[in-house]
Amino acid sequence: MKLTLVFFAVCVSVALTAIIEEEEKPACACTMDHTPVCGADGKTYGNDCMRKCNDVRLLHSGKCENDLCVCTMDYEPVCGDDGVTYTNDCSRECAGSNNAHDGICDDSK
Repeated sequence: MKLTLVFFAVCVSVALTAIIEEEEKPACACTMDHTPVCGADGKTYGNDCMRKCNDVRLLHSGKCENDLCVCTMDYEPVCGDDGVTYTNDCSRECAGSNNAHDGICDDSK
């Protein structure tokens, strides 16, 4: 019984520490500037500010060569700031584009 209580106390302590650490992270506010950078995690970020907000080391400027993205085939179109309509938000992020708006891009511009 005592071992169970000790185990429970340790679990609660670890959970509370994780919650407190999450709350201590400052909020990030980045511009929608599209200047892709490659993070050390192998992901392409829309700009350097977005990379820093995710606390990832910079690998190089530009898109990652072997960016590993796996997206669903759900059709929920979004328009990227590059003027391309993407199948869904995941495919837009994989392309390194920022979200201009939900829905199909207006080709009449």
